[in-house]
Order: sequence, then C-alpha cells, then structure tokens
Amino acid sequence: MKTTFSKRLGLALAAAGVIGVGVLIPTIGRTAVPDPLPAGATLGGLHLHPVSGDSDTVPSFTADNACGPGTTLANVNTIDTAGTEQTVSNNVAGAVAVSGHFGATFNADMFTVQAAAGNPGTAESFLFVVDCRTGAGHGSYTDALIVDYAADGTWLVRGATQASPSPSRSASASPSASPSASASPSASPS
Repeated sequence: MKTTFSKRLGLALAAAGVIGVGVLIPTIGRTAVPDPLPAGATLGGLHLHPVSGDSDTVPSFTADNACGPGTTLANVNTIDTAGTEQTVSNNVAGAVAVSGHFGATFNADMFTVQAAAGNPGTAESFLFVVDCRTGAGHGSYTDALIVDYAADGTWLVRGATQASPSPSRSASASPSASPSASASPSASPS
C-alpha cells in the first residue's frame, strides 16, 4: 500500500508541475488547518500585508478586532493540526491591542514561518490567529486567516484575489498600449 500511495503522490506532484501547483493547494493544504478551528478563532479580520509573496517576504499584519480587557500583549501565532502553536509576529502592547485595529510585523520571513510550523518544499496551509494574552500561556483567540504555501515556497492568503488584479492590469495595459504606442512615435520626432 505504501508503495502504491507513494507512486500516486509522486504522479500527483508531477502533474502539479504541469497543471500548476495553485490548483492543488486548496485540496492538499486543507489538511494542515485545525478542524474545527480553536475556540474563539474566527476567519476574517486578520490581514497580512502583502497578501502573497515568496519565502523571503516578511509580512506585517493588521487585526480589526480588539482584544479583551486585561490583555497584556497580543501577537499572531500559527497553529497546526496537532495543536502546536508558534509565535510568528512581534508583540503588540496590551493597551494598543484592546483599542482594536492594531498591527505589527512578523518576526521572521515566510520560509522560517513555514519551517517552524511545517515542512518547506511541500504544499501546505496554516491557520494564523491573533492571540490576546493575559498571562504566560496563550490567551484568547480573535481574528484568523489561512495561508496556503506552494511547494516552491510562495504563499497566498486563502481567499485573496492576487490572480484577479494581475489580469486586470494586463487587460488595462493592452488597450492603453495602443494609445501609448501612438504617443511615443509622436514624441520621438519632436
């Protein structure tokens, strides 16, 4: 059975190279996200800037919702299916976190984040969640999102529309390319 599964996985990964890993990320990646989500973690309200990038990217985050009273600090953690938590962002002071709409930068690039929480070189997904701490351990969770990694280390916030703006730019660049081309020859002789 293991040999058959390994061969099938190898064929699936080879097909991913031909078809495009982006098509397979949602199906492969879903298995790395805790189901059900940890108590208090709700998708939405947590935003990464940028919404995608390569393994060298060090994103920042913004959380829309305030942490509860008594919060001493807040940060973003990743949680895998085994419940293992890794802090991936710099801390935000409790006084700032309880006022809402707060943020900070990550404390590592996205390769390091994936290495701490999973297996670089594989397509996988992680839950990122705001942890509002009142003491030493984790506190209460608020905003969350899911990040999908491709096998090449690039990543994308699930549900983000990175692919939509690119075709829009291309589409708007094509019509404006004709007028620009006309304007360039006019400008050259002058």
